[in-house]
Amino acid sequence: MIGNVGFELIRLGPENYEEERAFLTRCRDALVRKEFFFPYTDEELRAVMERGEPFGIRKDGELVATFNIDLDEKYAERLGSIITESTRGAVTEERCYEASGLMTDGRFRGKGLGTALMDAVTERAKELKIDLCGVVHYENKASLNTFFRKEFAICGIYRQDSTYIFLYLLKKFDFLFENSSECVRINIRKIDAAEEALKRGMIGIGLDGDDLLFTKVSRKA
Repeated sequence: MIGNVGFELIRLGPENYEEERAFLTRCRDALVRKEFFFPYTDEELRAVMERGEPFGIRKDGELVATFNIDLDEKYAERLGSIITESTRGAVTEERCYEASGLMTDGRFRGKGLGTALMDAVTERAKELKIDLCGVVHYENKASLNTFFRKEFAICGIYRQDSTYIFLYLLKKFDFLFENSSECVRINIRKIDAAEEALKRGMIGIGLDGDDLLFTKVSRKA
C-alpha cells in the first residue's frame, strides 16, 4: 500500500501487456504536450514487459501509474555511449538502463505516485547493480524535477528532430553528484548552451524555475 489512500504498488509482467499498452495510450492521448511522452512501439513494450522490470500502481483494481526498467543490453550500451560522448568523457558510462514509461493517470497526479514508483525502480536497480538513465523531453519540468529529487543528473542530450529533444539523466549508485564551486544557470529552452556545458565537463543537477543548474562533475562523499 502507498500511504493510507488505497493505492497498491505492484510488479507487472507479460500478462499485463495489453493493460499497460491501453493505459499508456489513453494517458498520452490526454496530454496537452504529447511530445512529453515518446510512445513505445508494440515490440518495445512487449520486450520491456517480458524481459525488463515493470512496475505499476493500482487503485481499486485499476492500473493508474507505471514505470519500467528496460534491460535491453544493446540499448543500454547506446545510452552509455551517448552520455560518454555528450560529456567528452567527463562521465564515462559503459552501459546504463533506461527507466522508462513513467506515467500517472491525470486524476491522481500530485499524490506521490511517481515518487513511489521512482523509489521502487531505483531500489530494484540498486539490487541489480545497474546504473539507470531517465530520458526526458527537455521542456518536461515536472518529470525533470521527479528525477532530480532522486539525484539523477543530466549527462547527455539527444536530438531526434526539432520536436523531440531529450535530456539523458543518469543515476549512479557508486557515487552521487553534487554542486561544486563552479555552477551556471541555463534557460531550459537554450538547448545549445546546455550541450556546450556538457562538453565542458559539466552536468545538470537541478531545475530552478526555467533554469537548469549545471555544475562541474564532482563526487559526494
